[in-house]
Amino acid sequence: VRQLLQAQAKPYDESDGSGLLRYGQPVPVSWFKFQALAKEMASTKGVRRAPLAEVVQLAKECEVDEAEVPRMLREFHDIGMLLWHDEPKMREMVVLDVQWVVDKMTALLCHRTIKARARAHPASRRFWNDLRQGRLSPRLLPELWPELEETERQSLLAYMAGFGLCCRL
Repeated sequence: VRQLLQAQAKPYDESDGSGLLRYGQPVPVSWFKFQALAKEMASTKGVRRAPLAEVVQLAKECEVDEAEVPRMLREFHDIGMLLWHDEPKMREMVVLDVQWVVDKMTALLCHRTIKARARAHPASRRFWNDLRQGRLSPRLLPELWPELEETERQSLLAYMAGFGLCCRL
């Protein structure tokens, strides 16, 4: 793996498609400040996701020009430091801890979790049984992700649809 990565660690060559796009291009120091603060928020303060408006404010505090924030978020997304898509239902939530979103998606897809939730919520057992068959009712979202606000639930569903894990019927 190391040899493969090192072979890729060179400027992009259009003739054969090898190398990395933007390799060797300068990165603003303000982006590093943002990255350090975002990482600290996720690891020490437990902030796993943040509304875009808060992320923009944090970026401003790090001296990132507001017009550069989308580009910075795309770059950090491309290298796996965070999740952010500039799409209608996804853009408002920036995921600072990628494992958090994996855990939330797993709760929706894990049969043991579904079975346990069906027992814990007998009034909506029918919907949980439907989920075991692959049909998700929006009525389950508050029970599935009670700690999230409705807009966050919709953003998370949009991420899942973007990853091909669910679709609207």
